[in-house]
Amino acid sequence: MRWTRIDDLVRADHMHLQPGDECFCFCEFKAGDQWYGPVSQQYIYNLKKPMTQKGLRDWKYKGQAIDACAEVLGRDMGKLMQQPGAVFVPVPPSKTKGHAEYDDRMLQVLRKASAKEKLNADIRELVCQRKDMQASHLGGSRNIRELIQNYEINQSCTEPPPKIAIIVDDLVTTGAHFKAMQSVLIAEFGQIKTLGLFMGRCI
Repeated sequence: MRWTRIDDLVRADHMHLQPGDECFCFCEFKAGDQWYGPVSQQYIYNLKKPMTQKGLRDWKYKGQAIDACAEVLGRDMGKLMQQPGAVFVPVPPSKTKGHAEYDDRMLQVLRKASAKEKLNADIRELVCQRKDMQASHLGGSRNIRELIQNYEINQSCTEPPPKIAIIVDDLVTTGAHFKAMQSVLIAEFGQIKTLGLFMGRCI
């Protein structure tokens, strides 16, 4: 399997994405059907296991999913790093740091991908949340305006200013989180180029 561009043929599945958005996904994800398609589908389910399940018998599958996603991302991380000023930016989880359910799975994926390939990738939590929200796959908001209002730039890691923000998330559904991230980053850094990488796209 390879990364697939979210182009004119499938963009309508993600209502907020625009023709100018450069986004890629690795697999398709069919919500509600754990056994649809390749094993990648199961990785998405396991990647999203909530922190409340930590310590249970099947918790190990979350770690395995993080490792699998890191391997996939690591294959092309070096190529992406060839673009001057490229910074990998994980979409923040629904809970803020300090919350018992805070889940930095995408940050872990990025760091493991960089380490696995012996790269020194520029990985920054450039965007964080002001307050806790319900996870979108559990019915939380996918309203772009609400997301923008809840996002803020982490001023502790803005230097040097990125020229390309590679926004990484586990799943794209409507594209609201990507667009909100894009808006906040452009407001802070000007006409920064953005690129979206998603482990899966919801079909």
